[in-house]
Amino acid sequence: MELLKRLLSISLVICVMFINLPRIKASAADYKTYTAQITSAPNGADSIISMTFDDGLYDTAVFLNKMFKIYNLKGSAMMLSANLSSNDGLIKSWQTLFSDGYLEAQNHSATHMVLPSDSWAKANGEKYLENNTAENYQKELIDSKTALTTLFDNDIVAFAPSNNTLSDDAYEIVRKNYYAVRSGSRGLQSL
Repeated sequence: MELLKRLLSISLVICVMFINLPRIKASAADYKTYTAQITSAPNGADSIISMTFDDGLYDTAVFLNKMFKIYNLKGSAMMLSANLSSNDGLIKSWQTLFSDGYLEAQNHSATHMVLPSDSWAKANGEKYLENNTAENYQKELIDSKTALTTLFDNDIVAFAPSNNTLSDDAYEIVRKNYYAVRSGSRGLQSL
């Protein structure tokens, strides 16, 4: 618990998520069977706590990796693929860090572009609606996943959108290409 308190004091966006898989109405036996097809939780638990760390900040990841080794924890670094594309030294550093097995790469988009829902945009002065184009969806949602999959030895299964908002069209693309997405004010929800 002390480690979690210390992690929460770090000055970056930290999202602690409860993933309840799946969101279906079924008997307890059906629920556990379906959940096990996606991921298993130890000791018969039906929820998983996942810690993600936004923006792919390497120095923060080094600190977290050290702490996670001590406490045998796991987490995901939500990466911006464009920050890695031309820096072979940084890519090798990330690969070495991920090979320890305490952190893994997941997707936070290519460039941190906001792809807002209509309601989010209206509440924020119509900001960023012009970003909602097929070209941007391809770059931020699909090409970024491909880049991260190519660079790192793990499946990219989760997406954390910038500002925790996605247009309906972007959400449909994410739903078809990822197992989980962070949405709402904070937290990763099943699709």
